[in-house]
Amino acid sequence: MVRLQRVARAKGGKIMEAVQLAKEVAGHLNAKYGVTIQVYAELFGEVNRVFWDVDFKDLAAFEALNAQLLADQAYWGIVRQGVDLFIEGSLHDTVMMST
Repeated sequence: MVRLQRVARAKGGKIMEAVQLAKEVAGHLNAKYGVTIQVYAELFGEVNRVFWDVDFKDLAAFEALNAQLLADQAYWGIVRQGVDLFIEGSLHDTVMMST
């Protein structure tokens, strides 16, 4: 199994809007591509961070979804709405493999 965890930091005072947008992105991908993306907000530590977690059968399934997203105009339309919600440069992806 391969897990993608994406994290981004919301701008000050924008955490609620950032979480709502994160849920919208997840909802779109879950419905269109049959994945199960979960959205989390950090409660302690580095507050204002939003996480997306999704598991894939293998690396090929992860790569296939990425290829599909490149052409998904609806996805990019949702993502563009977050330009003013997240701190530029704060997005970080971690890809992990179960052992």
